[in-house]
Amino acid sequence: MNAKTMFGILTSLVMLAGTACGAADGTSAEADTSVQEDTISAKTFTADSSNVKLLGRNYLADDGTLWVVHSASGVEFSFTGTKASVTIVGDSGAGTAQNSGNEARFAVYVNGKLTMDELVTEPEKTYEIFSSDAEAETVVRIIKLSESANSTFGIKSIDAECTGGIQPTAPKDLKIEFIGDSITCGYGVDDEDRDHHFSTKTEDVTKAYAYKTAEVDRPWAPSAACYCRRGYRRKHSDLHLYQYY
Repeated sequence: MNAKTMFGILTSLVMLAGTACGAADGTSAEADTSVQEDTISAKTFTADSSNVKLLGRNYLADDGTLWVVHSASGVEFSFTGTKASVTIVGDSGAGTAQNSGNEARFAVYVNGKLTMDELVTEPEKTYEIFSSDAEAETVVRIIKLSESANSTFGIKSIDAECTGGIQPTAPKDLKIEFIGDSITCGYGVDDEDRDHHFSTKTEDVTKAYAYKTAEVDRPWAPSAACYCRRGYRRKHSDLHLYQYY
């Protein structure tokens, strides 16, 4: 066997060895990724469109906080895991004496069931929204019950102990937007005394006719642009809704 033939054989063996090592490394890397995805771990997520389905009208700030503005706005997402929490930040009126009773009101639904109904009375607070001893497939909806004229709040982050991550739920086929005043906002719907004055703590858009029309077995994703005392034509102040919408 001459030197040239020997060199060719050695080169072929080196190339085969390199290919085998590369395949082994690739298989190992894929296995590690699979293990990580299948293992429950604590993760933090931004409430943007890559992680959640956006409901209604919202504003994503540069710092990653999603500001929830109009009635019926919020987010919805799904995950498989054991725990989830959300960090909520309030606006300038949160926790102040002059805004008492008129803070932003929001609700949390877990797998379609109302589990939390809160006023944002602190500048920042983390709420546990789901906890289970066993891993479970879960859908979470966080929705603003009160109107924008008196209150806003931000979703700073969502934390979950889950496999993989959180995902936006599937979009509905159609979208519908309701434009209105206090009736559309659900003003006073939770107040048993008709003579009481306005308060966000008794306002709930999900109990108003507009939201119910869209949500009950309908293929519509509802959005609302509504303000108390701001009718589209009739008004109780110097402002009409059509001036802004």
